[in-house]
Amino acid sequence: KSANIEHFLLLIKMEFAHKNFNYELAEEISLQQLKLYNSSPAVYLKARVAGTFLNLGNNQLYLYKFKEAIKSVKSSYPIYSNYKLNLFIAMEIEVYIHYYSGNLSKAEEILKLIMNEGKNFSTPFQISKRNFLLTNVIFLKKQHKQAHRLLQDTKEIDRDKEGWNLGIRIMSIINQLEGDKFDIVDLNIESMRKHIDRTLKMKVVRKRDVVILRLLAKLSRQGFNFKEVWKKNIKYFELLASDDPDYRWEMKSPEMIVFHKWFEAKAKGKEYDYVLKGPESLKLMSSG
Repeated sequence: KSANIEHFLLLIKMEFAHKNFNYELAEEISLQQLKLYNSSPAVYLKARVAGTFLNLGNNQLYLYKFKEAIKSVKSSYPIYSNYKLNLFIAMEIEVYIHYYSGNLSKAEEILKLIMNEGKNFSTPFQISKRNFLLTNVIFLKKQHKQAHRLLQDTKEIDRDKEGWNLGIRIMSIINQLEGDKFDIVDLNIESMRKHIDRTLKMKVVRKRDVVILRLLAKLSRQGFNFKEVWKKNIKYFELLASDDPDYRWEMKSPEMIVFHKWFEAKAKGKEYDYVLKGPESLKLMSSG
């Protein structure tokens, strides 16, 4: 009946849920944590409650419960108001929620606020990452020249080990393709291939990123004929749209433009639908 033991047990259960991509369980555990902290003075800390609200919102983001996620994240703001570093991290999660639910204007508004007011409370990596988040928002608003300029201010996350370098490269290529900068795209695809070859010798590169490179290289060889590459390589696109842990899309990864969905839209002459309504949004429209 120890509240402290229950606190640590719930932390371990949360880690287990995340490792298994079980966000329904993670959401349930977050609610159990809030109940425990609010009923047990022995484990109650304002910062602990704020962190739990933030974690709850993050879990709800992964479950596409965007309205609930915003409410949960904002519940942490009053506690974090005196801790600016934590407040801006929490607001960054709200940006993701607005971005994936299609509210680009709100995502841009919050990002610019964070970037203007948070410089003195943020690390160079965080500042660089927020430039990248804004790049994706601007890209979806079809402001490709501005997106290109913003990508130049992402040097700090270029050196990160969690795939941000590749994420920037893929985003840059997608932006150039939308702007019909095909000569530059060829050079960047070759540069990305060399980078992956070098990186593979030092660390693990996500198999998803390797497949994306392969498809971009095929696109270049086919004279940027999206329709032809789509038809000939449907098995790879189906793999990217699957739930296979090695190839699945991750919501808070550097790949904020879902590659297989974007490519499908280009191949079929349709607008890329960036609003995620649920896991079904990640599936292919058809295999044709």
